[in-house]
Order: sequence, then structure tokens, then C-alpha cells
Amino acid sequence: MERGRENGKCPAFLDARFDGVHGGICAGRACWVIEGTLCNDAEQGDFNEKYKECGLCAFYEYVKEEEGENLTPTVLLLKKMEDDL
Repeated sequence: MERGRENGKCPAFLDARFDGVHGGICAGRACWVIEGTLCNDAEQGDFNEKYKECGLCAFYEYVKEEEGENLTPTVLLLKKMEDDL
């Protein structure tokens, strides 16, 4: 998937590999593992570049709190990405 805007949408809303994860549509509730997401009106980099920022993100904290022990660990989300290549 290309980074940045596609048809004006964030890549998290286009990545169907994570549809249903944490009850979200596409990767909408797993955006911290998606390359090139649009956060604070700026395109983010790959996972390694944005990892620290995402860990401090209010939305990430919200999903983490809401999901509790049902939160899919980030390492498993990354593994799914790798397996789908």
C-alpha cells in the first residue's frame, strides 16, 4: 500500500487486513502499525519511525483502555502484516 493520502483518506482506513481488529473498520483501530498514517495533519513514517509517537497518542491510549486485556498485542499485528506479504 502506498504511503500518505489516497483519495484523501488515511491508509489506516484503507487497509482491510485489520478489518474487525478491536472492533474497527479496516485498520482504524490499529493505526499505530500502519505506515504513512495521517496524524495531526501530517503524514507519518513507517512503524519504526512513529513507534514512540503512537505510544503517546491519546487515541492509542483510548483503544488500549477500552480493549483492556482483549487488546491485540502490537507484535501480533506486525506479525500479521508480515504473514500477509
